[in-house]
Amino acid sequence: MNKRMIWILSAALLSGVSVAAIASNHGMDKHHDGKYHEARITQLEQSLKLQDKQLEAWNAYKKQMSEMAQTHEKNRDAMQATRQALMSQLSPEQQKTLKSMHDEKKGKGKDRGDKKGSSEGCKH
Repeated sequence: MNKRMIWILSAALLSGVSVAAIASNHGMDKHHDGKYHEARITQLEQSLKLQDKQLEAWNAYKKQMSEMAQTHEKNRDAMQATRQALMSQLSPEQQKTLKSMHDEKKGKGKDRGDKKGSSEGCKH
């Protein structure tokens, strides 16, 4: 595979991972299921206008991205379930403390312009 294609695929991989990370940090990834991922990959594939000799590398890349997306979704779901189980055991004051610490970690709160300083709607 030529160096240019390696650079293109690397940039695409990094941008895909970055978008997923940003979306995850903002609770947006819950709206992006496997269909969203597939649509993005298809759009990227069409934009690249791959040649036949590039398809083997592209298919390997697609497979890796799909596996990463599935792993991310499973990890997110497991973490959310674990957090919900913990929250059900905490007092209201403990829940407030945990939410506050979670918001600080995610860069939310008064310093970031969030007037409420809470994680309403955040289900991580």
